[in-house]
Parts: sequence; structure tokens; C-alpha cells
Amino acid sequence: MSSGLGFAPGTKQEALYGQSGEHICTPEDCPPIGEYYVSCIDDDGRVFLMAGPYRTHGLALADERRVCLKASDVDGRAWFMAWGTCRKDSREPGVLNKFKLI
Repeated sequence: MSSGLGFAPGTKQEALYGQSGEHICTPEDCPPIGEYYVSCIDDDGRVFLMAGPYRTHGLALADERRVCLKASDVDGRAWFMAWGTCRKDSREPGVLNKFKLI
């Protein structure tokens, strides 16, 4: 059963630690400095690092809408993807960075 908004029921503890028991970073407790990306997930569950790396999570969060709009200008399907941020131990440039679109 899920809520009327489509969220699965559960506790905050389950949301923060998932099924694996590994902590999931939230904006309030992310490491202050790292390799953060604006990311998206398509209908097939593939994850794309669209922009980054950003020095802080706040910078990635602040740029999320701009990156989504730019990606949608390039490919209209981007508008229908799930957008967010993530952290990855990598210095790999995001897709839009590679093509110098942002």
C-alpha cells in the first residue's frame, strides 16, 4: 500500500537507511565537501550524472533546475526523467559539462 501521493509507507529510519542498512545522505547531513552531481534517472532505471562535480551538495541542489531545463532543451525526454542530486567519488565531468553545454 502507498500514500495517495505515491510514496511507499515507512518510517524515517527506513527512508534514511534503506533495505541495505547503509545510510543515505540527506542535505542536512551530507559531508560538507565532496563530488556532488545533478543526476537523473530514466524510465529504464539508468542513472546519468548530468552536471558536476560540484564542491558542495548545496551547489548541486541550487543548480538542479537549470540543468534539467538545459537537458530538456537538448532532448525533450529529459523533462520526464527523475531529477535529483548524488555524491560519487569521482572527478568525472557530468554529461552537459563534457559537451560544454553548461
